Amino acid sequence: KSFKDATLFFSRDSATLATVIPAMDKIDSMLATAVLKQASGQTKTFSTPIKTALLSAKKTLNRYYASAYYTRVYRIALILHPRYKLEYLTDNDW
Repeated sequence: KSFKDATLFFSRDSATLATVIPAMDKIDSMLATAVLKQASGQTKTFSTPIKTALLSAKKTLNRYYASAYYTRVYRIALILHPRYKLEYLTDNDW
Protein backbone atom coordinates (compact mmCIF):
# COMPACT_ATOMS: atom_id res chain seq x y z
CA LYS A 1 0.00 0.00 0.00
CA SER A 2 2.84 2.42 0.79
CA PHE A 3 4.31 1.98 -2.68
CA LYS A 4 0.95 2.60 -4.33
CA ASP A 5 0.31 5.68 -2.19
CA ALA A 6 3.75 7.10 -3.02
CA THR A 7 3.30 6.40 -6.72
CA LEU A 8 -0.09 8.10 -6.80
CA PHE A 9 1.17 11.05 -4.76
CA PHE A 10 4.17 11.71 -6.98
CA SER A 11 2.06 11.31 -10.11
CA ARG A 12 -0.01 14.36 -9.13
CA ASP A 13 0.75 17.90 -10.20
CA SER A 14 1.16 19.01 -6.58
CA ALA A 15 4.20 16.84 -5.77
CA THR A 16 7.31 18.82 -4.87
CA LEU A 17 10.98 18.08 -4.41
CA ALA A 18 10.67 18.77 -0.67
CA THR A 19 8.30 15.81 -0.26
CA VAL A 20 10.68 13.24 -1.78
CA ILE A 21 12.86 12.67 1.30
CA PRO A 22 9.94 12.35 3.79
CA ALA A 23 8.27 9.86 1.43
CA MET A 24 11.51 7.89 1.13
CA ASP A 25 11.80 7.90 4.93
CA LYS A 26 8.29 6.50 5.28
CA ILE A 27 8.95 3.72 2.76
CA ASP A 28 12.34 2.97 4.34
CA SER A 29 10.73 2.66 7.76
CA MET A 30 8.08 0.30 6.38
CA LEU A 31 10.68 -1.89 4.64
CA ALA A 32 13.02 -1.95 7.65
CA THR A 33 10.15 -2.91 9.95
CA ALA A 34 9.09 -5.74 7.65
CA VAL A 35 12.65 -7.07 7.32
CA LEU A 36 13.33 -6.85 11.08
CA LYS A 37 10.03 -8.45 12.08
CA GLN A 38 10.70 -11.26 9.63
CA ALA A 39 14.24 -11.80 10.93
CA SER A 40 13.17 -11.83 14.58
CA GLY A 41 10.23 -14.17 14.01
CA GLN A 42 7.64 -11.58 15.08
CA THR A 43 5.62 -12.20 11.96
CA LYS A 44 4.81 -15.29 9.97
CA THR A 45 7.48 -16.34 7.53
CA PHE A 46 7.43 -14.66 4.15
CA SER A 47 7.84 -16.77 1.05
CA THR A 48 11.22 -16.66 -0.67
CA PRO A 49 10.05 -14.35 -3.50
CA ILE A 50 8.62 -11.87 -0.95
CA LYS A 51 11.84 -11.92 1.10
CA THR A 52 13.86 -11.34 -2.06
CA ALA A 53 11.59 -8.46 -3.11
CA LEU A 54 11.81 -6.82 0.33
CA LEU A 55 15.60 -7.01 0.41
CA SER A 56 15.87 -5.81 -3.19
CA ALA A 57 13.56 -2.86 -2.50
CA LYS A 58 15.57 -1.93 0.61
CA LYS A 59 18.84 -2.12 -1.34
CA THR A 60 17.43 0.04 -4.14
CA LEU A 61 16.08 2.60 -1.69
CA ASN A 62 19.48 2.76 0.02
CA ARG A 63 21.06 3.61 -3.35
CA TYR A 64 18.56 6.43 -3.81
CA TYR A 65 19.28 7.66 -0.28
CA ALA A 66 23.00 7.79 -1.04
CA SER A 67 22.30 9.78 -4.19
CA ALA A 68 19.93 12.17 -2.43
CA TYR A 69 22.30 12.64 0.49
CA TYR A 70 25.03 14.02 -1.76
CA THR A 71 22.67 16.16 -3.83
CA ARG A 72 22.23 19.54 -2.15
CA VAL A 73 19.00 20.39 -3.92
CA TYR A 74 16.97 18.02 -1.69
CA ARG A 75 18.31 19.64 1.48
CA ILE A 76 17.75 23.12 0.10
CA ALA A 77 14.17 22.23 -0.86
CA LEU A 78 13.49 20.90 2.65
CA ILE A 79 15.00 23.96 4.32
CA LEU A 80 12.95 26.33 2.17
CA HIS A 81 9.71 24.37 2.64
CA PRO A 82 7.53 26.09 5.28
CA ARG A 83 6.48 22.78 6.85
CA TYR A 84 9.88 21.10 7.14
CA LYS A 85 12.62 23.76 7.35
CA LEU A 86 15.86 22.78 9.08
CA GLU A 87 13.99 20.85 11.77
CA TYR A 88 13.30 17.87 9.50
CA LEU A 89 16.97 17.50 8.63
CA THR A 90 18.12 17.68 12.25
CA ASP A 91 15.37 15.39 13.54
CA ASN A 92 16.19 12.76 10.92
CA ASP A 93 20.01 12.88 11.13
CA TRP A 94 20.66 14.46 7.75
